[in-house]
Amino acid sequence: SDADRAAEQRDHLAAVMGVDDQAERLRFWHALRLQQGRTADADDIADQLAERPTDWLGCTAIVVLAESGRITEAEERYRSVVQRGAGALGPLPRFHGVCASNLALLAALFADEQGARLFEGWLAPHAEQLPRGATMLHCGAHHLAMLAAVQGRDEAAHNWFELAVRVHERTPAPLLAADTQMEWARFCSATGDTTRAIELATQARAAGEQHRSPGIEGQARLLLNSLGRARADSADTTAPEASPKQMDQGSS
Repeated sequence: SDADRAAEQRDHLAAVMGVDDQAERLRFWHALRLQQGRTADADDIADQLAERPTDWLGCTAIVVLAESGRITEAEERYRSVVQRGAGALGPLPRFHGVCASNLALLAALFADEQGARLFEGWLAPHAEQLPRGATMLHCGAHHLAMLAAVQGRDEAAHNWFELAVRVHERTPAPLLAADTQMEWARFCSATGDTTRAIELATQARAAGEQHRSPGIEGQARLLLNSLGRARADSADTTAPEASPKQMDQGSS
């Protein structure tokens, strides 16, 4: 499939670049297995990463645990990192953009406004950069959008999401663009913009179908079904009640 071929290309590129950190490579394979809908394999990878210590790169393990649905375990580790402070994690590794992206994603996931403000400053210089050679992670703008949403800055969130989609499309990284569209659609849904949410989720579903990503396609279908039900419920509650005369006419 397209996803499998992309996996081989990305793994080869990582080897050529000398990127041999086990945590980051495992995160890549975890993300790929989720895109392929192979959740059992993804869970096995999460178990391997869960054994890592919580240093800068250990934050990768927290992201993977969260993506695997092990939210409580992931949040406990994240809160421990924030409480200890960045200094306890040791010196930043050479690919610190990855670390900033990881922590920003976690702050958004756990609605941590204090962490969002802190990590936003670290991530801002990487807004249009895709860490690790544009092969694995979203550009910084994707996470900056999520951090803005956590802080209630809706206009900024929309602007960052729009930039992230453009960056991913021109890379080109169509599945990253689709994933950003899904996050943007969820944000629009949460803020009451159902029409825009449906438009974005429809675009993401089409990309998932085109590039054979069952994970993204499935997420988009679930969201679209949910949005369709919500719109139908809204129409039912806002429809005017029929008058007695109308009811009589309808029965005649």
